[in-house]
Formats: sequence, structure tokens, C-alpha cells
Amino acid sequence: MKPMIVQLVAWNGEKYISHLFESLRAQRFHDFELWVLENGSSDNTSALIKKELGNFKQPSRFIQKEKNIGFAPGHNELFRESLDLCEYVVLLNQDMQLTPDFLEKLYYFAESYPDAGSMSGRLMKWSFPDRTNIIDSLGLKAFKNHRVIDQNGGEDWRNIDDDVEAIEVFGVSGALPLYRSQAIREVIYNGEVFDEDFFSYKEDVDLAWRLREVGWYSFSVLDAVAYHDRSASGPADLKDISAAKNRKFKSELSKFYSYRNHILMLIKNYAGEGGFFATLWYELKKAGYLIIVAPRAFAKSWVGVLRLLPVIIKKRGYIQKKRVVLAEELDMWFE
Repeated sequence: MKPMIVQLVAWNGEKYISHLFESLRAQRFHDFELWVLENGSSDNTSALIKKELGNFKQPSRFIQKEKNIGFAPGHNELFRESLDLCEYVVLLNQDMQLTPDFLEKLYYFAESYPDAGSMSGRLMKWSFPDRTNIIDSLGLKAFKNHRVIDQNGGEDWRNIDDDVEAIEVFGVSGALPLYRSQAIREVIYNGEVFDEDFFSYKEDVDLAWRLREVGWYSFSVLDAVAYHDRSASGPADLKDISAAKNRKFKSELSKFYSYRNHILMLIKNYAGEGGFFATLWYELKKAGYLIIVAPRAFAKSWVGVLRLLPVIIKKRGYIQKKRVVLAEELDMWFE
């Protein structure tokens, strides 16, 4: 069985491709394969990737799609083969630049902690083409009201402690995670790792929650560093007004997917962890805001929720049947 398969789902990312592959070629860890699914880009992404693969030492696979099938379906197509062929799967966004020991650090950490189902590195903001000292994500942080953000996102990096190799987190961002294949196989539903009904937004949070429910741990490995030129970022602070301002600049489609998928995720996974009334109050405020500033996205979201409700309830039944961790045990992650 192969140690690692790196999956890249690419779409309209021509400005990043040469930088991404340069960082992949510089990796000290060589025992991996690179699988690429090109999602029907309208720019030069496909041609650039083919050119880079022609000069790539590690084994590779290339799949070309005629149109964008979405982040979740794209990775799921790769997962259906990769999970049975390797110990670990790394998901790679096109807008990443890895330091040379990134894969090496994650691999050996995963080998040392067999209860870790998912992990990522210290993701830093990449103000393309310049690197910064600002944190992009140290994992996913969940609150009592079930709002989830990138932990420490937007803060200046200050080393926590030279002796701290990693910190345990609720889950890891979908930007650059490593998943243990054994862990992922425990949460697959109907051939899907990421919920394809989500299409885009919140798939990584949903997966993180499911992995927690079946008993797997998640870590952020602080000395495994990569840089991410995130196209969308969260608010600068945790106040409701900042969240509202951040939502204001999202497209109508982004508002729709983000809001609808959050509701779907709650229906699928919520079993009493966190605070019910805190969640209810937060959702009422969010709904009121969207009714005022984005009524079409709000209405479309709830039409989508009701349309998908029967299948989401089936997924919930599957998830809760496999749950081994009580809601009370997960309370610590919903602060």
C-alpha cells in the first residue's frame, strides 16, 4: 500500500500552478503520488498542469473534466480509488505554496499518533506572490452557537512554545488537510466522503464533525508550514457586526451555499453538543440579517433545505448510528 496520495482539484488557477508545482518538487518527502482532477477551467490551468506533470518525478494521474463538478464531487471521485491504495490522503488547493518539509512533517506526525484521523499544518496567509507572517488557519474552531471559524485566522504568528509540536483542534480546514484513510472509510456515506449535496462551502466542517463523532482526533502541526492565498476570508474579529460585514461582501451564490449548508450540517450532526439556545439565537439573528440584505438567498436556501430534507435525514440516521462519542464529550469543542 502506498504511504500517501496527494489530491489536487484545480479550477481557473493559472497564476498559481508554477508556484504550487515548484513547492511540490522541493518536498523532502518523496513517497507520494499526485492525482489531479482539472475541473473544466476556462483559463490556461489545464495546459499548465499537463506541462508541469511532464517534468514531475513522482507518479501522477490526470483527469480532465469538461465542466466544474464542484469541490466535493471532484475530491470524492478521487477518494473512491485513493482510499484503498494508500495510508494517507492529502488534499491540495491550487492556491497553496508548501515549505520543503511540509509533507514530511505531517507524515511522521501521523505515523506517531495513530488516533489522529486528520491533521494539517500551520497555514499562513500568502499575499500573492509575497509570503506573510499572518495566520490563515490553525484548524477549525467551533463555538457554543455552532459558528465555526479558522482558528487564529488573521493573527500575527507568535510561536506558542518551542516544545509544542502540535495542538489538538476540533477539525482541520479543507485547504490542505491530511486524512488517515482508515478514519475516512469509517464516515463514508453512499460513496461520499464530502457531502455532495453541499457542492461548495462547509464540507470540511461537516467532515470534521463526523470524524469527531466516531472517535478520531485532529491536530494542527505547527512546524509544518504552508502559505495560502485564500480567495475568501472570515471576519477580522468575532463580533456579530464583523460577521455581518463580512457576509455583505460575499456573492449571492456564496451567501446561498454558506447559509444553506450550515443548516444542513446542523440537521445532520447536532445531537445536543454546544448550546441549543445560543445556537437558536445566533440562527435567528443570521436569518433576520439575510431577510433584510439578501432575501433571495435566504428564500432559496430554505427551499434547498426542504428539498434535501429527506436525504439529509437519512444521512443523519447513518451518522448517529455510527456515533461512539457522546454529545457531552464533544461539548469541550463547542466553547
